[in-house]
Amino acid sequence: MAPDRVAEWDVRMVEVVGRVVHEPRLSGEAGTVDYCSFLLDDGSGALRGQAFRGAARDLALAGRVPSPGALVDVAGSLMVTAGEVPRLRLQAAEQLQVVGSNQDG
Repeated sequence: MAPDRVAEWDVRMVEVVGRVVHEPRLSGEAGTVDYCSFLLDDGSGALRGQAFRGAARDLALAGRVPSPGALVDVAGSLMVTAGEVPRLRLQAAEQLQVVGSNQDG
């Protein structure tokens, strides 16, 4: 591989259960949410969950953006780039389920 290229791969549709370890990030314009991200740890390392446009909006409108400490079951496309935290991109809000609270083990 040429030195100026960064190794990258993605795998379609993986499912991960992990605990949210940082405050989520929301962004958008004119009072709408078009991006949501949250950092979670599945016991093997950190992973950034990401939702864009409709999926982000639907998570925010439904009050389902996960809080720090929440245990989540999330599915999406895994993207791994050398030197970066792996990313899991949700295609729909239904791909994220909060399965435990921050008070659970």
